[in-house]
Amino acid sequence: MMACLSGLAGMWFYYQGLRYIPARRATLVELTFPVFAATVNWMFLGQTLSFYQIVGGLVLLTGNLGLQLRENKVVQPASATLTKQQA
Repeated sequence: MMACLSGLAGMWFYYQGLRYIPARRATLVELTFPVFAATVNWMFLGQTLSFYQIVGGLVLLTGNLGLQLRENKVVQPASATLTKQQA
């Protein structure tokens, strides 16, 4: 049951998402797979989470958010520069 909910269903959503988002963003999102697997197990299967699992999940999510924000800062100036050069 746990493999079907957190593994199979999660991977199905992941591959469906690859149709719509770039691979570099999918790689960052893939890093959060353990967090979402633990969340699904906690919400639907009643598994308990330890303090260290919660802290680890927060570290992963914070790191992922930081990488996403950094990626957005790097990509936006480059596209703005291209727009100025094209004009």
